[in-house]
Amino acid sequence: STRVNPWTAAASSRVRDGYIAVLERGVLRVVAEGFYFTNEIRLDAREEWLYIVETTGPHITRMRVREGAQGVALSDRELFGPAHLGGFPDGIAFDAFGNLWCTLVMVDQLIALTPQGDKLLLLDDGNPAASKNLLSHMAA
Repeated sequence: STRVNPWTAAASSRVRDGYIAVLERGVLRVVAEGFYFTNEIRLDAREEWLYIVETTGPHITRMRVREGAQGVALSDRELFGPAHLGGFPDGIAFDAFGNLWCTLVMVDQLIALTPQGDKLLLLDDGNPAASKNLLSHMAA
């Protein structure tokens, strides 16, 4: 998620030191970096795209997955869905229709991003005033 120790300092900031690494033949190799608090990753059903949760982004990025002579490579980095999800993305999972479900922690919401990247609010159990205050504080 971050190289900052303790990690809680990075969680309350906009530091971009998150990375993705692969373990190949017993060697850990960084294949992408510069993420806002990398949290969770998921492959799509075809394993063509890797979806990356950037909790303090707060957004989801995706990168194309390729196998090459040097092993796994990631390319074509792009934002998936809104640039600001309205909360802090955490856990993600795909459903059978290709929608990417995502929890937004601290604002108590469950959303889905359609295959086209449109945001659908599925559950909102948050306190709007408290959520607005938190998001304003984090944006400062």
